[in-house]
Amino acid sequence: MAEYLSPGVYVEEFESGSKPLEGVSTSTAGFIGLAQRGPVEGLPLLITSPADFQRNFGSYLSESAYGGYRFLAYAVDQFFTNGGSRCYVMRVAPADAKPSSNEGGEASALSIAAKNPGSWGNLIKVVVTDASKAKT
Repeated sequence: MAEYLSPGVYVEEFESGSKPLEGVSTSTAGFIGLAQRGPVEGLPLLITSPADFQRNFGSYLSESAYGGYRFLAYAVDQFFTNGGSRCYVMRVAPADAKPSSNEGGEASALSIAAKNPGSWGNLIKVVVTDASKAKT
């Protein structure tokens, strides 16, 4: 809008630059690292809490076994501690890592195999007991 100061002098203001970018949410992050378990292929998983991370990827890794590569669980935990609300996590594993299974052992009618590669599958235990009609 023109502002009239005196005869023959006019001041007009024009927008000279582009509009500044609006702020975006910083509460969503992405993490990639070593974890006890979880998928190593496909899309990263949406994680919305530390408990959700533990259900999908396990807990903290041992310093003696993993050294300086064990910090994924710590990073995700601190992300939520500092107010983050959601993140995407992808687990990495060595190229030669394979899921644990009972193959190669005794022949049986039941085959058990871990869903994802890694040594965590060695911790899976299955107990089969006889059932009677008296117990429900």
